[in-house]
Parts: sequence; structure tokens; C-alpha cells
Amino acid sequence: MTHGRKTKAEKGQPGGVAILDRSLLDDMAASVSATDLERLLDRAAAELPVLNGRMVTAWRAGDLSGVAYEAHKLTGLAASFGAAHLAHAADILDRACRNAPPAPRQSDIDCVTEALEPALDAMATWRTEWRASR
Repeated sequence: MTHGRKTKAEKGQPGGVAILDRSLLDDMAASVSATDLERLLDRAAAELPVLNGRMVTAWRAGDLSGVAYEAHKLTGLAASFGAAHLAHAADILDRACRNAPPAPRQSDIDCVTEALEPALDAMATWRTEWRASR
């Protein structure tokens, strides 16, 4: 079940990747209890910024394997919760780290970091609409 129209933040980013795949969250809502969904959403909203922070810390330390590790984890978690653009940006960074040289650039890190807040906002909007529809 799709909840309303997409907000400006959800419509997409350059490259045509949507910020949020609402259908994935809709499917999740249909598959788990409301209590479990709330718990899972809380965990994702808390963990995504932590992973991003660890990724940035590894970058600043020049630890490309650490960047790749955190970007890979961020990709999986973001994809699991429909944060498509964030998952896409993190996957690009992960692949760049693993295929270096050439090494990833600061702009690759920035793309992931800049995708985080819109993803969290879109997830929160979906959650508010889901709660209202129950």
C-alpha cells in the first residue's frame, strides 16, 4: 500500500535513484507486527548515522578497508529499509574502495553523507503516514 504522493525529497536524485522505495516499507509493514516494525525502524534510524560516522572516521584516518567495510554495512541496511539513494551512494563508495586504484574521492564520501538526512526524513515521513493509516 503506497501512502500518498511522494514528497520532493522522495522523488529522486541525480541518476534517477529514488530516495525511498516506499513499496519495500509497505511490504515490511504487511509482514511483521506493528511493534516489530516500530522497533526495526527505530534501530535503522539510529544505526544509519552511526555507520556513516564510522565511515567518515575511517576516511579521515586513511583506512580504505574500514571505509569499504562501513560503506558495505550501510549499503545493506539502507537497502533493507528502502533508502535506495543512500544504498546506491554507499555501494558506489564501497566498490570504489575495493577496486582502488584509483582511490575514492572526498566527493564519494560526501555523496553518502548528503544522502543520509533525506533518507532518514523520507523514512520518518513514511512512518508517520503508516501510523495514521492503521
